[in-house]
Amino acid sequence: MTLTDLASRVQGLTGPCRITDGLIFKALEERPGDEWTTFSDYGIWYRRDPDDHAAWDSPPDYTRSLDAAMASVPEGMEWVMARTHDKSDGDKPYFYASISESQVHYGHTPALALTAASLLARAASENSHG
Repeated sequence: MTLTDLASRVQGLTGPCRITDGLIFKALEERPGDEWTTFSDYGIWYRRDPDDHAAWDSPPDYTRSLDAAMASVPEGMEWVMARTHDKSDGDKPYFYASISESQVHYGHTPALALTAASLLARAASENSHG
């Protein structure tokens, strides 16, 4: 799954999703030689801790936590976020985020909006470098 596909998946969410967190974790952190597993039928990816082979690293809560979403923003890129209302959905709050002059990306929560924007900024950066 590409970063663009993951961003689309995040934008389609209405709340946190651990399966999506695991997919993002694997997409952002996978390196040659890493060992990954899902442990259960839930499909959440975990990485074996390279320093402690008895332990597994859990995916950050990208879709739940604004702190985790902020940590996913590529280093050195500026971002902005704001809240608006979705008039078509009973005036519910809605959030949008933009990173380094990229398009605006919407989400039902601040974490979802910023995570989607971060994934698309990373995808654009990868495409411009190679």
